[in-house]
Amino acid sequence: LGVYQFAFLLMIPCFSLAGIGASGLFFCTRNLMWQANTKTFKHFLRGVKMHWWKFLIIFTILGGFVALFGYVILLQLQWIVLKTAAWWSYLVIVICSLLMLAVAVFFINICPMIVHYKFSFKDLVVNTSILSIITPLADLSVLLALALLFLSFVNFLGFIIIIFMGFVGFSFYFLMFTALGQFKYDGIINPLYEQSKNPIKGKDKNNKSDSNTARKKHSENNNDIVKNNNSSNKKGINTKNNYRSSYKKKKLPNNGKVNKQTENDSMKIEIIDKDN
Repeated sequence: LGVYQFAFLLMIPCFSLAGIGASGLFFCTRNLMWQANTKTFKHFLRGVKMHWWKFLIIFTILGGFVALFGYVILLQLQWIVLKTAAWWSYLVIVICSLLMLAVAVFFINICPMIVHYKFSFKDLVVNTSILSIITPLADLSVLLALALLFLSFVNFLGFIIIIFMGFVGFSFYFLMFTALGQFKYDGIINPLYEQSKNPIKGKDKNNKSDSNTARKKHSENNNDIVKNNNSSNKKGINTKNNYRSSYKKKKLPNNGKVNKQTENDSMKIEIIDKDN
């Protein structure tokens, strides 16, 4: 028990150092998801320079939670083995396991968001909490795949997994987290952002019937104009002066630049600033 307690406490500084490297790795995986021309070493250092302090805080907090929950669970298991545990020891194990699962879900959602958006730290926590609540199935599926890969160490496939991790490292896991985050951003955050910037587009979708009726009225008015013109032509009335000629762009003199062009039914006005 003392060895395990020391190992869990040692996770806190280990997670902190891993967070600095994860900042560059998540930045590279984001560029891969965007199909950008990724230069691994250059972009890795750029990601560390831009996001190291955020990942340092996140990974340090994560290491603290892992150490706390791991220590509590081991302590309860010790009491159960020694047959000195109360009935609530099993409840504490279940609660700590669920809290650790919630921390893991929060972790895999906040890390990709740091490199995708320029949010403040408060907005990162709020948005990650919302995404973690509304998309639990996707998060649990990724965690299940991650857990199966770690559990495979205990059987014959352990040697193969060790070789696989030696070649790939944690890039495989971080790429899974980034792909999951990109799936959520394309389906949730980006549409909301576009709607906030262009609220008219969202209204147009709800007013398709109004736009169709307006389009019909416009076409009917154009048909009426064409009918009137045809009837007037039959009567011999000259209608050329009632319409504007097609606009032709004039060549500008060398001593001026056009700042503004206005056009009405009878004339064209070009304002030239000779001082420029």
